Amino acid sequence: MGQTGLQGISFLDAADRVIVSMLIFKDDMTGNHAEVRWETGPGQVIRKFGFQPTARGGNPFNRVHGDNRGHNDFLKQGNRLRIFWYGRYFTHTLPEIANRPVAKIQFVAGQLVGRNLGNQYVTINGLTQLLFQKQNVTRWRDVPNQFTEGDTFSANVRNGQVLLRGMPALGLGALGNDWEKMRLKPGLNQIRCVHSDWATTTPDFRMKYREVYL
Repeated sequence: MGQTGLQGISFLDAADRVIVSMLIFKDDMTGNHAEVRWETGPGQVIRKFGFQPTARGGNPFNRVHGDNRGHNDFLKQGNRLRIFWYGRYFTHTLPEIANRPVAKIQFVAGQLVGRNLGNQYVTINGLTQLLFQKQNVTRWRDVPNQFTEGDTFSANVRNGQVLLRGMPALGLGALGNDWEKMRLKPGLNQIRCVHSDWATTTPDFRMKYREVYL
């Protein structure tokens, strides 16, 4: 309660002009209110949400069962911008970004002016991983693939939901995998990982599953 801090990630064009920024900040010096907002320039807010940065529900950046959360996603295609927040995608059409490819990515984490970096600073404020993918290239290296090195893929067999990099991957659940029919029995289960026959090397799989206790 009363801690403050901020972080932001910005996507810039070749002239260092902001295409879109995502800002997460807590300037509440007594309570526990934070805000996230997306801007196309200083003060040009296209969407915002308030939330409580707690260890309980309502905070997409906390930890659940020891697993990191806070995954996010941006997609720019011409004048179309798609952003992600708390399990939902939002799309905006912005004519001013149409012919401005992303050339740079900028990240900042900091504190409000006049506040210290000790007990006044938010306890956890950082970036774990960043993946950038260029669109509309003339060709892919080798064969197009849904996965890249280090990706995490999870399947919830209770509701059939599949997540790639912590975000919904609707198409992956419709490739004949039948997640909805998969069930783990109490006790020991045997699960195999198989890869495509055209792969030139054997992928390194690391798998874990978690039992649910009542």
